[in-house]
Amino acid sequence: MIDKITLSIHDITLKERIKKYALENGITVSTIVENYFKELLESSSSKRESHLPEDLDKLLNGIVIKKEYKEKSYKELRNKMYDEKIIY
Repeated sequence: MIDKITLSIHDITLKERIKKYALENGITVSTIVENYFKELLESSSSKRESHLPEDLDKLLNGIVIKKEYKEKSYKELRNKMYDEKIIY
């Protein structure tokens, strides 16, 4: 069974790069995301340091991530994003 989830990407350029990468490699964006989470959860359960799968790492090549963001947990970053979100 396939269960759906909504993924929001705020960087339009990144969104287009992801779609292009998926098309060029004959895979879906869903497959890229699913593989990422599988690897993330496997590495978390074994207490290894998590890292981006090769597919995502290639997509993010050239994007600079501020040090302050690297030091925060996903939960902290998500809460910060939603706290600052402006609803029109």
